[in-house]
Amino acid sequence: MPEVPTGQNEGFRDHGAAALGELVQVHGSWLRTVIFARVRNWHAVEDVLQELGLALTRLGVPPGEDCRPWLRQVAIRQALLYRRRNGRLRRREETAAEIHWEEGGNGRLQCPDPLEWLVARERAEMIRAAIGELPPVEAELLMLKYGEGWSYEQIAQHLGTTPAAVQSRLHRARTHLRQKLASLLKESSEREPPP
Repeated sequence: MPEVPTGQNEGFRDHGAAALGELVQVHGSWLRTVIFARVRNWHAVEDVLQELGLALTRLGVPPGEDCRPWLRQVAIRQALLYRRRNGRLRRREETAAEIHWEEGGNGRLQCPDPLEWLVARERAEMIRAAIGELPPVEAELLMLKYGEGWSYEQIAQHLGTTPAAVQSRLHRARTHLRQKLASLLKESSEREPPP
């Protein structure tokens, strides 16, 4: 990883946007890692780096020998601002993606069966609630296997264990998930009055 020698901050502060771009370029590799750890999306990393560059032009580089801790804090702040801005939009897109729209005879989009959509949404909420009640390790296993589509081998490498151990842990996690879902279903049916 190339580093800026100490005492180089002065040159970056005095030479404007080109020097600040060079500062981001010199520290880009580790900045990308810091940003990715916050946004978890490689496509978003480049957007945040651009926003970081804009923030640096507004802020300038602080005086001192080493700007890396300060640069890291600004990068983290920009990553968190990016997540906050895009969180609402992402939730709206996910909700819209859950509805399977089709074109009706009059040219308007319509949901094929609103009751079917509502039941599917309630089922998804119940599964999320049940996963939220599981121990974190079991929830992580289920999300990696079924959410991310990882194989037993990939999960085993991630956890530093064997594929057989992963299969066993996943079996236990699915059993616990079934129990939680049955409990939640029983609670919800007890709360609702009969028709």
